[in-house]
Amino acid sequence: MQFKGLRLLTALTMLFTLIGTSLSATYTTPTSAVSTSLVISQFQTAGGTADDEFIEIHNISANPVDLNGHRVVYRAAAGVTDVSIASWTSSVVIPAGGFYLLGRANSYDGTVTADTTFGSGISGTGGGFAIRNGDLNTGTIIDSVGFGSATNAFVEGTVVAAPSANNSAQRNNSSCTDTDNNAADFSLLTPSAPRNSSSPVATCGGLPTDNPPTVASTVPANNANNVALNANVTLTFSEPVTTTGTWYTISCTSGARTASVTGGPTSYVLDPSSDFAASDACTVTVVASQVTDRDGSVDAMAQDYSFNFNVSSGVACSGGTVTPIGQVQGTGETSPANGTVVTVQGTVVADFEGAQPALRGFYLQDAGDSNAATSDGIFVFNGGADQVALGQVVRVTGTAGENQGQTQLSGSLTVELCGTTNTVTPTQVTLPFASTTDAERFEGMLVQFNQKLVVSEHYLLARFGQVTLSLNERLAQPTNVVSPGAPALALQAQNNLHKIILDDPFNNQNADPILFGRGGTGLSAANTLRASDSITGLQGVMTYTWGGNSASPNSYRVRVTQSPNFVAENQRPTSLELDGSLRVAGINVLNYFNTFGNGNCTGGVGGAATDCRGAENTTEFQRQKDKTIAAIIMTQADVIGLMEIENDGFGSNSAIQDLVNGLNAATAPGTYALVDVDTRTGQTNPLGTDAIKVALLYKPGKVSLAGTTAVLNTGAFGDFTTSSGTTGRNRPALTQSFTETSSGETFTVVVNHLKSKGSACTDNVSPVPSDPDLGDGQGNCNLTRKTAAQELVAWLNTDPTNVDDSDYLIIGDLNSYAMEDPITAIRNAGYVNIPKTLLGDEAYSYIFDGQTGSLDHALASTSLFSQVADVQELHINADEPIALDYNTNFKSAGQIVSLYNNDAYRASDHDPIVVGLALGAAPTANFSTSTKTVSSTSVEQGEVFTYTLTIRNTGAAEGSFSLSDLINSNLEIVGVTGGLTVNDQTASVNSSLAPSSNKTYTIAVRSVGNFVGSVGNTAVLNSNINLTADSVTVNATTTPSFTVYMPLVTKN
Repeated sequence: MQFKGLRLLTALTMLFTLIGTSLSATYTTPTSAVSTSLVISQFQTAGGTADDEFIEIHNISANPVDLNGHRVVYRAAAGVTDVSIASWTSSVVIPAGGFYLLGRANSYDGTVTADTTFGSGISGTGGGFAIRNGDLNTGTIIDSVGFGSATNAFVEGTVVAAPSANNSAQRNNSSCTDTDNNAADFSLLTPSAPRNSSSPVATCGGLPTDNPPTVASTVPANNANNVALNANVTLTFSEPVTTTGTWYTISCTSGARTASVTGGPTSYVLDPSSDFAASDACTVTVVASQVTDRDGSVDAMAQDYSFNFNVSSGVACSGGTVTPIGQVQGTGETSPANGTVVTVQGTVVADFEGAQPALRGFYLQDAGDSNAATSDGIFVFNGGADQVALGQVVRVTGTAGENQGQTQLSGSLTVELCGTTNTVTPTQVTLPFASTTDAERFEGMLVQFNQKLVVSEHYLLARFGQVTLSLNERLAQPTNVVSPGAPALALQAQNNLHKIILDDPFNNQNADPILFGRGGTGLSAANTLRASDSITGLQGVMTYTWGGNSASPNSYRVRVTQSPNFVAENQRPTSLELDGSLRVAGINVLNYFNTFGNGNCTGGVGGAATDCRGAENTTEFQRQKDKTIAAIIMTQADVIGLMEIENDGFGSNSAIQDLVNGLNAATAPGTYALVDVDTRTGQTNPLGTDAIKVALLYKPGKVSLAGTTAVLNTGAFGDFTTSSGTTGRNRPALTQSFTETSSGETFTVVVNHLKSKGSACTDNVSPVPSDPDLGDGQGNCNLTRKTAAQELVAWLNTDPTNVDDSDYLIIGDLNSYAMEDPITAIRNAGYVNIPKTLLGDEAYSYIFDGQTGSLDHALASTSLFSQVADVQELHINADEPIALDYNTNFKSAGQIVSLYNNDAYRASDHDPIVVGLALGAAPTANFSTSTKTVSSTSVEQGEVFTYTLTIRNTGAAEGSFSLSDLINSNLEIVGVTGGLTVNDQTASVNSSLAPSSNKTYTIAVRSVGNFVGSVGNTAVLNSNINLTADSVTVNATTTPSFTVYMPLVTKN
């Protein structure tokens, strides 16, 4: 997954600086008490790396314990304030004797999967942990431990020694001992052996107790002030309860209240029969005898429970000077009030209070300052305090400033509840933005996009809970559809204005559940979220924040608290229909390695030791293998070029032989075979000494090997001399000829994997000189790839397989988009880009940085292209979230199950390309990619708009065509081009097209009379191809038009 190898900031001081304003806190010295429920049972402060850290929790009681409301905190050796490690705001139950594991995000590398992750670093020399029930610094300590040089308040008795790397401190006696003396309770464990929620339970004796229910929490809290006049009362019990009769009373100075009751059986909401009076002092009492639990023997509450609160005076938020939020925000990216104390008043439009990973504050919006250039919303950073609720009118005094580029109020805050509530109408926002900073005028406001937005990217969905959305359709990689340089840069600038990030309400990583999936429910293997799925009417608060880590940098993002209703616009393919008698596929198998571990693999047979890639263990590998086999079988390909398979030869234990064995086990013995390149060339490692290589599989029942096996491993396909030594860039190209059994025709497949854009080639010396990113949209190492492409086609001209046949098919991951120099070089040598030609600009195999394009290609020689019957890109990978792949790390125990299925979806990050061949067939014309478009989808009465018909022949032979377009009767034709003739409402033409050419026709129309409504029509090409443009809405005229059009006169 993309998370591997990423590192988080470790310095605690930087943690506070990055997340928000400086924190100040009061704290209560904890008192030690022997825990009867949860204990810290094991911890590691360093493993394979200094950040390989974990903390283990054990439930030593005889009853299940719910972590809801609990938190794990850390203090430095002499620290006096808590640093949050993890907190729970929803139910997570540890069974009696069960364990729960917290691992350092992106760094923990233990033998079992962490149940959750944390970002804060732990000192390896000394510090302390505690389990609290309640808030940071003040919540009740359930258990604590100090280690190493710690002198803080978490030390119980004497510290336990700090464990060394790969060792841990583990609680004694099956992690059940708790004498409140850390040195006596813990021993050093070598090596560490963490346990998680899936590990066997270790009970610590005792029988389950059936305790009577209690009131766990109330809203308003006891002794709360400034409670709104129209507030409700929420009562939450320690367990599900049954209430009977008069089980509560509400007594106020203005008189008693009855209430309507909703909710239960654990949390109940009381909606008083009338609003409270100004300055009311109220007492709510829960009558113990009327509240009983529902488990074991029926137990009533042990005693009545009462709490008090004071209602707003009714004159709150009066007097004083209130600054419009727009004046605090200003018209620029930085507040003109930066550093000054201001008072604002508005309605809470988003409540993200609470401890990390919440945003620790709320968004406030006022009625506006009548200036469209200034935002009427602002973030109030209150350090996580629970002070407001959604819809409350609030007055806040604080210091204006900027954090991560977002204007906020913070510092010494005064938050005054005004005693009323309000509903704010969302501000309508539309894409594209006018500029990259256009969204600044909505920062902090409740907004709505009343447009169709589609998923362009979900790369960070699992890690940060975010999705990139774009207007109407996904965004294209510029150099996939236009030339590098100025055209690509212009399209990139346009793309940047057509997108917005949708984000969940947290700044955590690898959350469970993942909020966004189809239909308003969370992500799972059965409920995906594919690129092109859509949402209309997105509503949330416009923020300018990061995702909690530099991998999700500051951006405008719409934050929501629940998933919008994503509509499934892009269904998963379940099979691949393809014309032709023979199929050839190019498939990137994303590091298919059956060897695991750092330093355990080799660069080829007998090569230097190198780190293994892909699956990290046998469990992950089996999951990967099942998906890879399912994907290959779905293509039904007869010849398969592979990229990114382990380079460990072709022996019985090799990765490629393992894959062949799996394919034959899933189909029938002997269905698939491999091309043993080492044996057939008589060389060792002709495919290079990188960790990965290209390879070929085939079905002996459909084709046989022909000629010699050839490898291009010199020049740009060989070793490069760089300023820092020798390295490889482009993987050696593999060439093999095949003879189709049924037709006797021979053709040659060339498998390639060119240098990626992910790392620089500026240190090249030879055979390609320094090759920097030129800023033209082609990225790193473009010249390195272009040189390889030129050398490849020149080499193919030498007939390397000795079959004397010109039918070549170049396939593979060329790491170049369709309009970039390497692909152009191959096309200039006479090869046809099959997907680009037959599928047009809609062809794609990969998504990167929110943009879609083709890195994977199939290019045919002219002679072979005349025998191409079809091509399809099997969209089983690029459109799927990476969370659905085989990896188990960075997933909870539940997600390891819920996010995985042994099907083809997300088997890799690249989509397979499959070409259908009809070898020996006569060339034909192909008009299937012809299109019809319209100049505008919304016009006024009488306004002229234009239909454009583009007829394309992508075949290898000239072809005749007939075109007929019957125009809607509510429109009149005012002009045609291209040789169309008009008869009443029909425009038509008969013509022909040479191979690989096109013709364009236009029909200008306008509405008739007073017609208002939607119109559409379909042109018919060759009686079997329908060309349909988008519907056009004709609106009532708002501005008189004096343009005069002459009637169309057609001579017969």
